[in-house]
Amino acid sequence: MELCSELLQFLPPQEGVLESGELRRLVGELWAAVRPLVQSKMSPTQLGPVLVLSACLLDLCGWDCVGPPRFCCLLVNRACVEVRMGLEEPPGTDMTPDLQHCLTACYRIMEAAMEQACNQGPDDSTTQPQTSFAGLSLQQSKQVLGVLEEAFSAIIYYLQQ
Repeated sequence: MELCSELLQFLPPQEGVLESGELRRLVGELWAAVRPLVQSKMSPTQLGPVLVLSACLLDLCGWDCVGPPRFCCLLVNRACVEVRMGLEEPPGTDMTPDLQHCLTACYRIMEAAMEQACNQGPDDSTTQPQTSFAGLSLQQSKQVLGVLEEAFSAIIYYLQQ
């Protein structure tokens, strides 16, 4: 988990990232290392750095290198659960900087999931490359949509407070 925080220093900035096969290969290898961490049971303080690294990797290369559809669903689900848990604190409670950083990463994961869902419409041409979300079943899509709705509801409720 400590390496997740340290790796962030070595990722190139999103602006100026060229479409590089080498970068995609390295990001794919990072996702392979991150997958078991996302799939394991962790405390929020342990999971935070993993979600922050995941959000940065999504910013760099999108969903293409993430992995199978079931893992993508799990990543979005973990981010949504963290948002709901992080925002459950009573109004006026100060969030720690680590929690703020984690929540920001979760928002980025949720935003990427919504963007990917919007790009998966029936009008997509068949010439576009298949992405990690392309293999979702209808039930998996509904589950992802459900957890996203709950997390966005928690965000709206928090802002109204």
